[in-house]
Amino acid sequence: SILNVVRESGAFWFQGSSYSDMTKVQKLAPKVCKNMVKCMKNNKNCKQLEKASQRFINNVLTKSAKLRARKTFSRIGSPCEVGSVSAVVTSGKTVDASLIGTEAC
Repeated sequence: SILNVVRESGAFWFQGSSYSDMTKVQKLAPKVCKNMVKCMKNNKNCKQLEKASQRFINNVLTKSAKLRARKTFSRIGSPCEVGSVSAVVTSGKTVDASLIGTEAC
């Protein structure tokens, strides 16, 4: 899953200069990881991963890192769409066009 994220977006996640607040990283990163595992185990359970990822990107990345993340995850918040964190983490298993616009997506 992490490898998929890095393949899609780049290795900037591993550079300290990508983060504006390491205290917030320590607080928010575990929530992303926990929800990533839940999503991988059940690809219908990915909405929280999207929310946790949005909070992480919005609150801890520098401006340039945010731009890179948002370029890759252009549909963040919508697990059933290509361009979501969930779609990348699950290698597309969450993508379902029939769910776009519904509460499930």
